[in-house]
Amino acid sequence: MPQKQAGTHIIAGGLEYDRLFEPMFGDYPIDNLVILRGVSDYKEPQKLADHFTKKLEKNVKKEVVIEEIDIYDFEEVFKKTLESIEEHSATEKPVYLNISSAPKLALVAMISAAFLSNNSDVEIFYASPKEYLLPKMLVKLDEAHKKEEKTVIKELNELMTKFKDSGFGKGINSLEQIPMFPVEKIKDIDKKILKVLNERKEIKSISKLIKNLEETEEEVKRTSIQYRLNKLKEKNLIRTKRENRETKIKIERLGELYIKRFEWR
Repeated sequence: MPQKQAGTHIIAGGLEYDRLFEPMFGDYPIDNLVILRGVSDYKEPQKLADHFTKKLEKNVKKEVVIEEIDIYDFEEVFKKTLESIEEHSATEKPVYLNISSAPKLALVAMISAAFLSNNSDVEIFYASPKEYLLPKMLVKLDEAHKKEEKTVIKELNELMTKFKDSGFGKGINSLEQIPMFPVEKIKDIDKKILKVLNERKEIKSISKLIKNLEETEEEVKRTSIQYRLNKLKEKNLIRTKRENRETKIKIERLGELYIKRFEWR
C-alpha cells in the first residue's frame, strides 16, 4: 500500500488520545492539525478534555489550530467543519477527518459537512481501539463493595493513569475508512428556490413561490419551476404536500444545510 501524503487532520477534541495521535504517525501522515474544542460548563470533564488537547499540542510538533465551539450544537459543528475543510482544501494537501473522538451528534455533523463540501477527496476514518478503559472503570466501581477499599482505590488509580495516557480507547486495533457519498450539484435556479424556502420555511403554493422568485428572476415559467421542484424533492432537499388544490412546499433539513454552505462563504 503506497504511503499517503501528509495532510490536514480535523478532529473533535475530547476524552481520547491514542485514537487521534497514532493515525497521524501511521496510515494518515500529518502536516497540520485542526482541533474542534468543545467548551463545557462541566469543569471536571472539561479539565480532562483540555488535558488531551494540550497533550496533542505538545506531542504532534506540527501547526495546531484550535477552534472553540459548542460540540453539541449540530449547526455550529457542521459550519466549523465545513469552513475548515474548504479552507485547507485550497492547498494541494489532503484533508483527513478523524471522527473517532466525536460525540454522536458532532460525528453526524462532521460527516455531513464533508459530504456537502466542495472537496470530494476528503478522507473520513474511524479508529477502533484495542481496548476500552471505561467499562473496566465501571467494573472496578461495581466491585467496590466486594473488595478492600485500598485495593479498589489502587486499581482505579492505575486505570486513571492509563486513561490520562491514552483516553477512553487504548491503542488502535484497526482503521475504518468511511466512504464519501457524492452529493449531486444543483442549478442556480435550484439555489434560488432553496434560498426562498429557507427564508420562509414554507410556501403555500407554487404560484406564491414564483412570485417570490420573480423579485430576482426576469422570467419564471411555471412548468420549469414544477420540474425543478420535482428534482429537488428527489434529492430530499424539499418536500411537497398537496392540500386544497394547492401544493405546499417546505425545505428539508438537508436543504437548509445545502443552501447555508453558500451563505457562509
